[in-house]
Amino acid sequence: MKRKKIGLIIAVVGILLISTTIYYFWTHNYTTQNNNIQNSHDNNVNELDLNTPFSSNDQIEDPITEIKYYTVYIEEGGDGTSFIPETLNPDFSKTDGFHVSLSFDDAGNIITHDKLIVIENYTLSEENKKQIKEIAGNNYEEAIKEIEEHLHDNT
Repeated sequence: MKRKKIGLIIAVVGILLISTTIYYFWTHNYTTQNNNIQNSHDNNVNELDLNTPFSSNDQIEDPITEIKYYTVYIEEGGDGTSFIPETLNPDFSKTDGFHVSLSFDDAGNIITHDKLIVIENYTLSEENKKQIKEIAGNNYEEAIKEIEEHLHDNT
């Protein structure tokens, strides 16, 4: 009977010792990770220039992918749709990646770039036509026709 009591006491002490050790290492590692995360966050915030204003007219450069195709974005009342006109992108293939970037600022305004034509309320403006002329060159009439057909199909 005494052997059982001694064995039971040794088992309980062993379990308590193992539990305490595991708890100590878990809490110590957890607080160290939290401190590292907090320090990393503080460093990142310090690197940001929070005083620089950002507007929807700023150019965005994406270092990861190059914007490859001209895109038409049709904006109407806060909503919009986009397409890639084949006349302006003769090397475009629907089986390839689109390589298109549409970005919006915090107010929901589209951020423009040199390969984006923004059409408002399904109406081509003189500015749109000038931009298309610069891109299409000799294929201007064909490009305008393709874009207008797309506009009429989606109204």
